[in-house]
Amino acid sequence: MRTRRLWTSTVLGLVVAATLAAPALGAPAATTAKPVVTAAPKSVTATAPKSVTATAPKSVSTSVPVDASAGGPIDVQIWPGQGGKTAIITVVEVDAATKLPVTVRIPVVPGSTVEWAGQILGGAADSDLQLPYTLVQGRGGQFAELTLTTSHRGQIDAIGFPVEMSGDKVSLAIDYVQSVSSPLTAISVRVPANVSQVKITPKPSGDPIENVDGESLYAIDPSSYKPGEKQLVTVFYSTVPPVEPAPGAQLNQVLIGLAIALAIAVVVVIVLIQRQRSGGQPSEELDDVDESEADASVQDGRSAGEDGDEPDLDFD
Repeated sequence: MRTRRLWTSTVLGLVVAATLAAPALGAPAATTAKPVVTAAPKSVTATAPKSVTATAPKSVSTSVPVDASAGGPIDVQIWPGQGGKTAIITVVEVDAATKLPVTVRIPVVPGSTVEWAGQILGGAADSDLQLPYTLVQGRGGQFAELTLTTSHRGQIDAIGFPVEMSGDKVSLAIDYVQSVSSPLTAISVRVPANVSQVKITPKPSGDPIENVDGESLYAIDPSSYKPGEKQLVTVFYSTVPPVEPAPGAQLNQVLIGLAIALAIAVVVVIVLIQRQRSGGQPSEELDDVDESEADASVQDGRSAGEDGDEPDLDFD
C-alpha cells in the first residue's frame, strides 16, 4: 500500500504564498498557463488503469521541448531515512481553472527512481489515482510526463541517494535539477523524529514545523529556477536524541539563581555597613583628642591665673 504523501499542511501553503509574492521576491509573477491537451504517447494508455496498484508503464525517453505542457508551482520534499535511502516527493499543481485533462511534467532528480506517479485527490494516500507516465529527457534534464484527468495536482514518488552514516552521524547531498519550466519551486527537508544537531544548506527560513509523528519539516526559501539550473541541498543530523531537561529542572535553576542573587545582596549590605562604621571611628577619636587638648589648655590657664592673683610681694 502506498503511504508516502507530501506534507500538504505546510509546504503547499508556502508555495502558494510565495507565488503570490513573487514580484516582491524578485521572481517573475506566476501566470496561469494555457491548458495544452496532448495525446498520450503510443507506448502508454491515455487513461488511468482500473487498478490503482498496477505498475505504471514507462516509455523510452525522447527529447521534446521543456515548455510544451501546463506548468505550475513545484514542491519538492526531501525525506531521508527511508530504509537507508532518501525519498523525493515532487508535486506540481496547475491552476484550478485549467480544463482537464491536461498534461504536466514533473522533475525527476538525477540518481533517483520513480516508484509511483499519479494525481492527488485530497483524501487518504491510498485513494490517490495512479497514472501511467513517460520519462523524458528534455533540454533542462529528466522529467516525468503524465496526464491529469481528475485532479489539478500531480505527484511522483522517487527513491534513491543512500544516506551516509558514520557512528550516529547521518549526511546526504542531493543535486536538484530544474528540468521543467515553473514560476516557483519550493524545496523542503523532512527530518526523522528524535534526531539532533540538524544542519541543512541552503539555510532553511524560520523555525521547523513538527508533525504528530515527531518529524520536523525545514523549508528553504522558494526560488524561481530556470530550466537546467541546479540547487545542491545538503543534510546532516545526529541520531542521538536531543537532551530534554528533567521535569522541574528549569524551576530549580530559577530558584538557585534567586538564592545566589540574595546571597550577593546580603554580602553587599554587610560590606557597606562595615565601611560606614570604619569610616566614622577616626573622626570620633579626633574629637576626643581635641577635647582633651582644650581641657589641658584651660587647666593651664587657670593655674596661671591663680598664680597671678596672689603675687609674692616682698617690700622688705
